[in-house]
Amino acid sequence: MIYCMTYGAEGYLYSVDVQTGAWAVVTGLDEYDGAGLLYDPQGQLLITTGAFSRPGEIRIFGLDGSFSSMFIPTTAFPGLTDLFDYGNEHGPPLTPLSYSDGWLLLEALARRSSANRGAGGYRLYAVQISTREVRLLRFSDN
Repeated sequence: MIYCMTYGAEGYLYSVDVQTGAWAVVTGLDEYDGAGLLYDPQGQLLITTGAFSRPGEIRIFGLDGSFSSMFIPTTAFPGLTDLFDYGNEHGPPLTPLSYSDGWLLLEALARRSSANRGAGGYRLYAVQISTREVRLLRFSDN
């Protein structure tokens, strides 16, 4: 099975059966724009992170119909505001990389531009889903 999501408007999570090519709607996103999608096979979860001005809006969808949502402010991610002109532009999305034992691994990459003092910057975070604790694991300001 391949899982994907649409961007803009209502938004949907879809599944595609790779053997038959059959598509199915997993759930609607209620106008949520996701920047990243991660499938956790152990928990059978689809984990999304928010796009544009809401990178810390994390939604978790179970294939059984369950749903949870949380919002972690940009300023709760150490060093994230160094990657963009905070207050004047949207920050980079937090891309989900892995999920294990309640911890979500997220990556942020600065957009490259001549005006961005953090161009090429990188942050790797771990977020404890149950407590919303954020840990900076690795960073670069190249």
